[in-house]
Amino acid sequence: MKKLIPLILLLTWWPSFVQAEWGVSRIKEVSPRYLTEVNGVFFFSAYDSVNGSALWKSDGTRSGTKVVKKFVAEAVGTPSFEKKLEVVSEKGGGTPPTPRELLNVGGTLYFCAYEITSGWELWKSNGTLAGTTMVKDIYPGSNDGVSDSCHLASIGSTVFFAGIDAANGAALWKTDGTAVNTVMVADINPLVGAGPPEYLFVMNNTLFFVGNDSNTGDEWWKCEGPAYNSVTMVKDIGTGGVAVDSSRIPVILNGYFYFQGNDGINGYELWRSDGTDAGTTLVKDINIGSESGSPCYFTLVNGTLFFRADDGIHGRELWKSDGTLGNATLVKDIYPGNTDPYFEPSDLTDVNGTLYFAGDDGSLDDGSHTNDSFNRELWKSDGTDSGTVMVKNINPGPSSWPRDFIAFHGEVYFNAENVTNGTELWKTDGTVGNATLVKDIVPGSDSSWPGDFLVMNDTLFFGATYNSSAPEGTGDALFRYGELLHEFNWLLFLPSITHHPLK
Repeated sequence: MKKLIPLILLLTWWPSFVQAEWGVSRIKEVSPRYLTEVNGVFFFSAYDSVNGSALWKSDGTRSGTKVVKKFVAEAVGTPSFEKKLEVVSEKGGGTPPTPRELLNVGGTLYFCAYEITSGWELWKSNGTLAGTTMVKDIYPGSNDGVSDSCHLASIGSTVFFAGIDAANGAALWKTDGTAVNTVMVADINPLVGAGPPEYLFVMNNTLFFVGNDSNTGDEWWKCEGPAYNSVTMVKDIGTGGVAVDSSRIPVILNGYFYFQGNDGINGYELWRSDGTDAGTTLVKDINIGSESGSPCYFTLVNGTLFFRADDGIHGRELWKSDGTLGNATLVKDIYPGNTDPYFEPSDLTDVNGTLYFAGDDGSLDDGSHTNDSFNRELWKSDGTDSGTVMVKNINPGPSSWPRDFIAFHGEVYFNAENVTNGTELWKTDGTVGNATLVKDIVPGSDSSWPGDFLVMNDTLFFGATYNSSAPEGTGDALFRYGELLHEFNWLLFLPSITHHPLK
């Protein structure tokens, strides 16, 4: 008898053809801030309706974007929460306070965070829930143990910050990450309600900060190693002291830091310091006499210090200096004849060795001094008059307000506004006339407001709004711009093979 024994062999083959293209994709529906890379991942703080205020981490994928720790212990809307929210909310009562000022110190993340039971305190994290801990409850109870400005700086593994306790109020503190070694360095002002040390930065292994001892006003102070156990004033500049804010952050050039100071004689002008009394001097009285040149937006580009200043003749314009005493020159009178501060250059940024900024040449000035009369557009400068030019008029008529410039893939990415697309993600290669919209994330004239840019693993990450009509605290997301991979797979079925053995 002939017996048929079919043997069916099914071979399955999964070839993967990968098509790559560049695009913008949404990673997670949260409101990210302070994107900070640590050991190949990045951390950020965010608020969403599910997790409340939390510390997050991400490897750049949706599945790899996770909550590290939640910080709001009480539900939004409870009476005790709303009462505390009035005092500490970053958005005036809209959403709870989220962790801030994230700083990578040798692979450990330090930051300031708020909880109902402890107030603002200094925290650290290794990226795990168990490894995310309060460094020390400096001011026990619900009182804040760190200042709301939360300026952090580090030298080696030592982190400096403005701490607050019941006995001393705000003072300079330091930590190595352990509670026992989290200690006050110095209290320069014995008044408990005095302001905290601010704008901490490091030059030549010395910590500098702005402090006020109630006798001299705001001045530069320093904390030197190797012990870092005491502080001294760098110099009592004069009755005006130093002026520092987000547009007047000092920069370091050739062993000096440059800042805005006022000796009570020359007004607020360009100063420099090497950290000594004798080496803290006026660079140039730009607006000669007692009037102020008010230099700001200090930006280094290839060893040249750029800034904005007013010499009393040209209005607020673009200036530069090589840092030597007496050296400061007008780069270009961008808006000839203008002395109105409404049209000043702003947001100076070094990108790939070129200075980019928002400038206005007055071509559309109607004299009304309203937002519609501004024409702040994308400009660049190589430090010469002829090389200071508008790259593109992105929003003909009113301003496009370009800002948040960052280098990515040899080009400059930023956010800008036009009447058609609102404020969205743009890029330029720097050639005159070249600036293109990368993506209209919120279609139409509504804005996505992209910002908090971070480049990691050949990808641009940022936060933006994807639903502008959503309530505050919702409608925002973490985005990525980079190479998108689309995989196409086929099943290949080979024909059946039937074997008929004879028996």
